[in-house]
Amino acid sequence: MKKSRKIVFLCKRNIVRSYFAEIVFSKLYPEFEFISAGVKKSSERQDLSWRTSVLSDWGFEDPQRSPRMFESVQDDLVEDDIIVLLDLTLNPLLRDFISSHPKVAIFGESNQFPSWANTFDPYNMSDADIKLAIARALFVSHKLLWDVLNVGFTNSSTIYWRSSDDFMSSIDSYCVDQLSKGTDIFFPRPIALENVNSAISQVRIIDFSDPEKSKKESPAIWMPKYEHPSIERLLLSKDWKATFEYFRGTYPMKVIGGSLTYGGTFLSTPLIIGNITKMYEEFLP
Repeated sequence: MKKSRKIVFLCKRNIVRSYFAEIVFSKLYPEFEFISAGVKKSSERQDLSWRTSVLSDWGFEDPQRSPRMFESVQDDLVEDDIIVLLDLTLNPLLRDFISSHPKVAIFGESNQFPSWANTFDPYNMSDADIKLAIARALFVSHKLLWDVLNVGFTNSSTIYWRSSDDFMSSIDSYCVDQLSKGTDIFFPRPIALENVNSAISQVRIIDFSDPEKSKKESPAIWMPKYEHPSIERLLLSKDWKATFEYFRGTYPMKVIGGSLTYGGTFLSTPLIIGNITKMYEEFLP
């Protein structure tokens, strides 16, 4: 298959954000050539074996490649190729390249996303922070490249709750309001039915193993029949995204992302699920 154009993911060290973006996007969109690189040299003694485990859990193979410097790929970029900046500090470092390559497109997150989606460098941080940084990088990259990848129009939007101990009760109230307006609601991750008590009669259970069994009715709350053993793998699956189109149909739909942190734990899944819808909102309980 002839690749349509090169897309380079660029972060500081090419250890976490850009590295994972290259691997995930290469599998989801094989018609493009994805590359990743960094602008700072990394220690050759650094243990990067943890990446294999994370990628395996998400359904991807790790090429176990050492960090790559931007200098090694910049001369191969031509007109209409794209650089996706996953760090706000990179623009000044690329000033000379940008001025000498005006026809290479530069995509950056600055001023395009709310603060909860901005990427950050997880260097020397905890496992939870690393996974959150990866999720944000995937989320931001997908939004920036949505039209380039020709993902298509969506009339859905993902709702994110700010951290709150009682966000389930606010979800219940939100469901009632949206259902009264004829809007479908979809929960990628199952939640307890008692948390949507006021709309219990309108809950439709989705069987991911056989979606054809679920008849489309609207308005309704759509919930998975069971907890998928690896929700990240499911939500990053290109096949599953096609299945999601079946449920969405022509009706407006809200995808519930839950809070960004809960019980002191970062939730990376809400940011990953944003990749099934171009639009996103933030809900303040």
